Amino acid sequence: ALERATARGHAPPKRLATPAGGRRAAVAALFHQRRRGGASYESVLFIQRAANPRDPWSGNVALPGGGQEPGDLGSDEATAARETLEEVGVDVLDPTKPWRRLGRLVDDRLVLVGGRAPLVLSMFGFATEHDVTPALTPRPQEVAEAWWVPTSDVVGDEDASSSSSSSDGGRTTIADEHRLGWRVLGLETVAFGRILRERPRLLGVLRALGFHRVRFACVALPPPPDQKRGAGVLSHESPFVLWGLTLSCVSDAARRAVGAPLVGRGARPPFDRPVRPDVESRLAHALFAVGWDAWRFAARRPRVFSGLFCGVCLSVPLALVSVVAGPAS
Repeated sequence: ALERATARGHAPPKRLATPAGGRRAAVAALFHQRRRGGASYESVLFIQRAANPRDPWSGNVALPGGGQEPGDLGSDEATAARETLEEVGVDVLDPTKPWRRLGRLVDDRLVLVGGRAPLVLSMFGFATEHDVTPALTPRPQEVAEAWWVPTSDVVGDEDASSSSSSSDGGRTTIADEHRLGWRVLGLETVAFGRILRERPRLLGVLRALGFHRVRFACVALPPPPDQKRGAGVLSHESPFVLWGLTLSCVSDAARRAVGAPLVGRGARPPFDRPVRPDVESRLAHALFAVGWDAWRFAARRPRVFSGLFCGVCLSVPLALVSVVAGPAS
């Protein structure tokens, strides 16, 4: 579907320049396609990151990938391919292997994580058609689990989603109807938790307003084969859920491929806002929405946001001075 989206004349995904003092990283979406009985089946590779106190995404479900290194020579695709080889033992650039390069799948994303330099994240795709599932060799220092998940379990069946419609006329997917839910985390454990822990007064104000926990949209995935014993029904509380940054990337790919994002702009409510405070107060919801929109705007337009922020910081003191001093005589 991603290849067809490009063939239909969709604008190619945009590459973001690295901001001053920033870093680059890339992830790889690996698709395995096979035919059985005249039907085509497709799976995508996910990993669960190994526990690492220095990694803000430690223990999360993710796509293979990591930070760019000098040996990548500034190539985002080379970064994605190298990290895939290091993490799961699959060489997608080996000319003797039947891997097809899909290129950059979605627009680059600027990631702002508290206390760290801004990060530009790219997503590249690679596909293979083979009756035998590609073998995986996870690197235990970085990867706790690696397994193939049917794409229909993530973004829904393309044919079904194109014929289904929501109450507001937008398309939905099987994942929307059966797998999307919410993951609830404590305020200090989210991406900006480090900032809050270093600012106890700000944390106290947020708690006084009722902010204790945050809800993140997530997709419950089938667990790895070796975890199915006693796994039971799919759960949004299990460790094998797609959420956060990886879900946003997958949702962007679904938007481009079939026009039906899972979360964010264009998704059906309430998943059009994939991050929400776990509180009843309307005021708290409104304040959180303003803060979250400002955070997202900063990620999309860092230079504009910096200009606006500096303008506000300068104009407010000047306005106060003018009020205190009174009109000029």
